[in-house]
Amino acid sequence: MAGPITLRPIVTVPAAADASVRRGKFGLLGIAGWLCLVGMGSSQPISHAASPAPASSASCRLHQRTPFYVGLPEGAPLDSFEESAIATRHIVREVKQWACGASTRLSVAVPSLQLAFARNAPIQLDRLQLDDVDLLHAHVVLSSSVGASDRLHWRVELTHGPEDNWVVMGTGAASPADLAEP
Repeated sequence: MAGPITLRPIVTVPAAADASVRRGKFGLLGIAGWLCLVGMGSSQPISHAASPAPASSASCRLHQRTPFYVGLPEGAPLDSFEESAIATRHIVREVKQWACGASTRLSVAVPSLQLAFARNAPIQLDRLQLDDVDLLHAHVVLSSSVGASDRLHWRVELTHGPEDNWVVMGTGAASPADLAEP
């Protein structure tokens, strides 16, 4: 026969206090847009695949803000979401290639942005706004730290060119409307 049955206490390790996690309030479109943009910067665009300094190079200091805001044009139908997501992916790739690729001219950049590129300053891709329902024009807001609390902001204008690619047309200082939180 076996000895008497004894009960042993169950020892549990107390769970660490969970730090409160701030979560944004996303709607269905926000979640779907975020999922489409997750892997956006990981691969090179076909038209720039052979460039000597791709956007993923160590010298490139252009980073995408997390979470990355993409604004749809006013009056955009919900069924255009897939087209908007594809356009957004191509726009971000083009901006990264324009900013980091050695084969691309930065002459369209305003002097303050050219100086930030020349100094290899860390530049952040803050947000993207599709400007029209036909997905022919868009702009991107870039920013860079100047001091401990100051930031410079630029607006990069893009247009949808022939052969289904996006082209940087010009830059300027970002307006207060460009910087307004959605």
